[in-house]
Amino acid sequence: MVYEPTVRNSGIPDGKFLERKKYKNVLRSNEFFTPIDFCIGQTVKINGYLYELLDCDEFTQKWYLQHYQK
Repeated sequence: MVYEPTVRNSGIPDGKFLERKKYKNVLRSNEFFTPIDFCIGQTVKINGYLYELLDCDEFTQKWYLQHYQK
């Protein structure tokens, strides 16, 4: 899930931005996202917004090394 932080008097609504569910990858023939789509350095587009994946926590780094080591 992705939440938008509260910024007082900004006029921008806060709260839930993306909920946890399956999303389709419009950059790859509308197939559902898979873990390989979320490697560091990738750019993903969800609901019209582009996200550049810059970093992840240590647990996630170890998981990717075990499952997708190059």
